[in-house]
Amino acid sequence: MFELDLHGLEHESREWTETVPQPGQVWTELTAEFVGQAELEARAELSSDGSLHVQGGLSAQVRQSCRRCLEIVDAPLEVPLDLWFRAGAVVGEEEGIWPLEPDARHVDLGPAILEELSLSAPAYPLCRPDCQGLCPVCGARKDEVDCECGTEESDPRWNALRSLLD
Repeated sequence: MFELDLHGLEHESREWTETVPQPGQVWTELTAEFVGQAELEARAELSSDGSLHVQGGLSAQVRQSCRRCLEIVDAPLEVPLDLWFRAGAVVGEEEGIWPLEPDARHVDLGPAILEELSLSAPAYPLCRPDCQGLCPVCGARKDEVDCECGTEESDPRWNALRSLLD
């Protein structure tokens, strides 16, 4: 899907926009669920040393569960792209450098975009910054219900340490 034809890049850069109608089917490895489509805007150019430089961004809507109360959260995701592909590079050897076959005519941008997308997806989404989460006893959402559950029961293994506070 994100295959770039290198033909013609020797003389000028190339700009393009690509729509991914069902990104969840393209990036099945992500924990975030996509809402709608994703938009990729990119610019590619070959440098004098034969390296390929791709810049741009990917924008999408993702759906995740709030880490405190489990409410569903839809959030915009903007992923800046600044990718380098170099002949002779080894994956993981240099951060941010992807391998490029010396006589390649096409480059698959998919793995590099997936990595940037994975790093940009919210690891700990919240429905709002002051979310109080769930009651550990009854499971009610603390933002919606003032439950009467007490958290007075404590683990007796901590009694020795509590005695130091007294």
